[in-house]
Amino acid sequence: MSNPDYEKIRQKADAARRKGLKHLSDEQLRAVVEAKEALGNFIEEWTESFDLYNPETPRKLQSAFYRMNNAFRMD
Repeated sequence: MSNPDYEKIRQKADAARRKGLKHLSDEQLRAVVEAKEALGNFIEEWTESFDLYNPETPRKLQSAFYRMNNAFRMD
């Protein structure tokens, strides 16, 4: 895939994300923002100490964080 094709696909996906975010209620948007921040903070703290009983928990949280981060790109 050439670079211009990639740019078109990315622009279309970004526009769809922005449109989707605009259609969320204030409560839904606040929930998404809070969840994204909490997951990000957890991953950062866990990465520094690696002090959890079940290693699958942080992997699942990390996966969920990046899925949410990519689906609801707000930066």
